[in-house]
Amino acid sequence: MKHTYSRLVLGQSELYIARVTTQLSGTELLKAEKKLSHDLFSEWFPIKIGKKLNGAPDELDGYSLSNSHSHGWVAVARNNKVDMGMDLQVLSTKCERVRSKFLSEKDVVKPSHLSNLQYYTLLWSIKEAAYKWHEDFVELKNIVITDLLETTASISIHSSKGIFDCHAYFTLTPDWALCVVEK
Repeated sequence: MKHTYSRLVLGQSELYIARVTTQLSGTELLKAEKKLSHDLFSEWFPIKIGKKLNGAPDELDGYSLSNSHSHGWVAVARNNKVDMGMDLQVLSTKCERVRSKFLSEKDVVKPSHLSNLQYYTLLWSIKEAAYKWHEDFVELKNIVITDLLETTASISIHSSKGIFDCHAYFTLTPDWALCVVEK
């Protein structure tokens, strides 16, 4: 099945983003999102992509791969220059309500150009993308966003393997936040 999708480049990563076009809920929506993710990856790779133990897509042909979905939106990403993780999050007040679970006092304060809805959703998305990039268990509070500009952020990941600094590249729309974290 062919889908209408958009192509984006964030940092050094290439992305496709699309939306499930039928109204579904619950497990049917999740199935449709997984199918759409597969279809978008097939635009690049003619073979089925395997999964790592954590459910993330395996690397393929020298590409670091990542995918994400949120409320009918689906994004896939690839990068053959650096390792990366990607996250898509529909703007949601839930991110503000659960902020105590993922924010730390070390995270950057909210810039004036962002609403609370944008800020908390964006920080959630950046931390999720960093978590996917790092691949080892690390609490989201130990992923510290040290600088937040218009379309980029600086991140410091504090894990049992050391401290890792990386960069996030993101875009915000009226519907969602989309973030790629690259080393």
